[in-house]
Amino acid sequence: MIHLGEQMLKADPKNAAAYIYMAVAAAKKKDEPSAIGYFSKAIALDGRRGDAHFFRASLYTNAGQYEKAWADINAAISNPRAPAQILRLNKTLGAKTTEDKVSALLFHGRSEISLGQNRLKQAMADANKAIDMHPFPLSMLYTLRARIFFKQRQFDIAKRECEKAVGIYAKDRIAWTLMGIIAFYDGDFSEAITHYKKALDIYADDRTIQHNLAQALWVNNSKAPAIKIMEDLVKNAPTANRHFNMGYFQHELNNRNRAARHYQAARKMNQNIIKNQEDTINFLPMFSFAKPFFQATVKTAKLYILPQNSGGVGVAASLPIEAVQSKIIIKRLSLKPNPVVMNAPFDIQVLFRMDIRNATANQIPVQVWFTIEQDNEVLFKTRVAEVKADVGKITTWTQHMDPVPARGTFTVIAKVQFKNIQTEKQVVLTIR
Repeated sequence: MIHLGEQMLKADPKNAAAYIYMAVAAAKKKDEPSAIGYFSKAIALDGRRGDAHFFRASLYTNAGQYEKAWADINAAISNPRAPAQILRLNKTLGAKTTEDKVSALLFHGRSEISLGQNRLKQAMADANKAIDMHPFPLSMLYTLRARIFFKQRQFDIAKRECEKAVGIYAKDRIAWTLMGIIAFYDGDFSEAITHYKKALDIYADDRTIQHNLAQALWVNNSKAPAIKIMEDLVKNAPTANRHFNMGYFQHELNNRNRAARHYQAARKMNQNIIKNQEDTINFLPMFSFAKPFFQATVKTAKLYILPQNSGGVGVAASLPIEAVQSKIIIKRLSLKPNPVVMNAPFDIQVLFRMDIRNATANQIPVQVWFTIEQDNEVLFKTRVAEVKADVGKITTWTQHMDPVPARGTFTVIAKVQFKNIQTEKQVVLTIR
């Protein structure tokens, strides 16, 4: 296609289409700087080329240049000719698409850019518009919406969007990965491992997923395979985070010199590595069962890579992982029916599992209650019910609710508590 573009330029040096063909060819070869340059020449010759703006926006997005991408995608969206131009180019390249699909993908592109800029409200509006406009369900649109919900810390809703995505396209590795992260945060480490492995079945060389899998294996007491994965990562694809985690693994195995080397490598690659890890802790759900793991990694790291302990070897006794010895995992929170009809009764159902270390009985009493909230204000709280839960098994509790004489969107939060252990899960309540 480069040759075709060159031939077209010989015939007409001001042929914008020639530069677009050359840009596409460069992009296919992963030569993104050249591709951006060719698209820029096309736009300089003909500023009405919405297709050039659209594809250059994609390249800027991949490069993290969101402000430039934002200007380009808005130029494409505001150009009524852009969908037809993109459609013609796609057909030239042999891609099967339609104009309504292209129009939807314009808003998908802007949503991606907004997400990168942390403009979450704009990102969600454009993602919803893309879903409404697209002629059939598209996995990546639901995955995009899941990523936005995740960044808003609405983890349960993000998980449901991921489930929609893999229901449409089972090989959506981003959706499987995100479900793995959410399961990890929830403390369901076995489920996290399952999701990460499904993602790696789709693309085995994804280093980020391999790192996530190593963390999940470690906290699930599969330390040997976790070490094996992390050793390969720090050798062949090192990052600050990977050295940081490997430092913690080696410390826990009482290999202090190795731990020190990895922590020093982590700090050399990223001076703010500890702050970044603390930011992760702050992002976690309030009752996340993964929090003790992250807290232990930071606590250990401070012995090695803060200025007062820069050497780190032999500064403290082994700090065993603050593994959660007892935990509650809410597996599912649902409404029946969903959505709820105004002035009609409905049920809230929660499924949870109690994992109690050294339990002396097969059943234990736990407290379960629900709140209904809107705009972070508690509108209603149920009475606290004492439920006999089977240790290590799924327990189901259903709360029958009286009719609500109002329409709107609310949040139902389920809370389950045993002694000083408490967890919660939320679901959106829509009353029509």
